[in-house]
Amino acid sequence: MSQDHPHADGQIEFGPTPPSKASIALLLLHGRGGRAKDMIELADRFVPRDVALVAPAARDDVWYPHSFLAQRRENQPWLDSALRRVGETIDLLGRLSIPPERIILFGFSQGACLAAEFCALKPQRYGGLIVATGGLIGPSVEPDRYQGDLARTPIVAAASHPDHHVPWERVEETVATFQRMNGQVEKARLDGEPHSVLPHHVRACSAMIEQLSFTVERDG
Repeated sequence: MSQDHPHADGQIEFGPTPPSKASIALLLLHGRGGRAKDMIELADRFVPRDVALVAPAARDDVWYPHSFLAQRRENQPWLDSALRRVGETIDLLGRLSIPPERIILFGFSQGACLAAEFCALKPQRYGGLIVATGGLIGPSVEPDRYQGDLARTPIVAAASHPDHHVPWERVEETVATFQRMNGQVEKARLDGEPHSVLPHHVRACSAMIEQLSFTVERDG
């Protein structure tokens, strides 16, 4: 294990359709204690067969050791390594002819925080972003940290409420940040729902895939 990149050797799980045979990819980021394989199995139940499923695995099933609300230094070097691993996975898909504008990132819980943080730090047009009960990382949201243009990337931030891990205030701060960065954002507070991947997340992802598929087919 590299000391500054603990996730470097993590397995990448793939769904039934290889990226080389697909025009769209769904990049799945599991939560704390979750597994990449479980995310693939979940998505395979509702994602069309012509979409590639890709899920990097965190070392020891944890992207970073402490709460996403902790000081960033307390989660290093794991946090920077996790962000780097997401970027490496996107680069891999690019080499297989799926550019960022045809990649939808779907993260749950710790993976949702990671997906949100990555897109805010590396803003460009992505195929979409599903933040399934998560938010930007750190004890507070620092506007100066997140600069750039998301170019109308479709974003859904939907969180269970109340949630023991993710305060709703952080979801709202995350949404406001994405809106300021020119993201096309929808938010949903899922009152009384458990801390889990919920039907709302699945429906939002399915709708996003359908719209992106239409756009890719239209534009050739």
